[in-house]
Amino acid sequence: MKKNIAWIDTIRVLASFLVIYCHYLMCDGFTHEFRMNVRMYEVAVMCIALFFAISGYLIHPSVERMTSLKDYYKKKIIRLVVPFTVCYLVMSAGMSTLYLFDEQMTQKVPLFHALFGAKYFNVLLGMFPVNLNIIKFFGLDISWFTGEWFMGIILCMFLLSPILDKCAVKAPILSIIGSIVLSFIVYNAVDGWEEQDMIQTRWSMCLVRIPEFLFGIILFIHREKLLKIRGKLIVGILIYLAAQLAYFVHTYPPQGAFFFPGNPNSFFLTLPVIYLIFTFVEWLNEFNFAAMNWFNGFSGISYMAMLSQHMIIYAFNNALDFAGLTAFGKIYLLLVITWVIVVVSRKLQEFSAPVENRFLKKREVPVH
Repeated sequence: MKKNIAWIDTIRVLASFLVIYCHYLMCDGFTHEFRMNVRMYEVAVMCIALFFAISGYLIHPSVERMTSLKDYYKKKIIRLVVPFTVCYLVMSAGMSTLYLFDEQMTQKVPLFHALFGAKYFNVLLGMFPVNLNIIKFFGLDISWFTGEWFMGIILCMFLLSPILDKCAVKAPILSIIGSIVLSFIVYNAVDGWEEQDMIQTRWSMCLVRIPEFLFGIILFIHREKLLKIRGKLIVGILIYLAAQLAYFVHTYPPQGAFFFPGNPNSFFLTLPVIYLIFTFVEWLNEFNFAAMNWFNGFSGISYMAMLSQHMIIYAFNNALDFAGLTAFGKIYLLLVITWVIVVVSRKLQEFSAPVENRFLKKREVPVH
């Protein structure tokens, strides 16, 4: 059994809650607060970047322990795909059941549409994490339901992790620079693939988001070296961010998209911020607060929460008039939605864990 890292748990739970909060503010009742919605979208994208960095930070020990590449891939795919598919099927059943009360509830449920003659291959494909690189290459058209694009990136990162790990060990600086260059090349090369109904399609491709995952690997592998210069790094990053903020204020409204986390330019902002967040949260966990330990306890369901939260918020959005709520009502509803997501995620985890363990046990060879 793997040992959890407390401060990683903190970041995982915090990022999960912020994504929930951001999606909540994107509901129809908040459209009059457009500027806030735009800012919340940027925060949400930053949280996604944190998830990629966390995944990279935790992958190196797994790469070092692997006995064979085949077994490594099998374990990673099972760990990722089984919970995803369980959530996909259960949420599909739940949302389809709500059709009895509101016909609109099934608008975003691919399995429901399959009953009425949808493309079955696309529906089946949606039951697994699929990255946009694959979708665009094969010209597929699938419905987004439980974060397929996000988990598709994670799956592709895991497949590339043995190579990325070696690059991070041998040439960390050169590899991170090379990954950013690759991100720019791919992002600009697929400019013609952008679709009107999918926001930031290119930004949701694995090859474009490699730098965040690789950065996490580098932070783990070279942790001891970075600790020796941590003070200097923090001061340097703070000066750099202050200079960028001053430039942003001086040129506001911004002419370019440097500060908008939706293209490779933002790596020059998000990667330093990720390092600061990692450092600050690790330091905070050294105090071992009881409240912090309680907060970290939710990390076990953060994966399921990320998969289920969008559809749960969508269900509330369809059923309620957010615009008519008072400020207190909006805060209260956010707490209710968060509580529902936690409860649903725990139930999904209880159902998924035995299935996942069963697949993993089948792979184990008994020792005599």
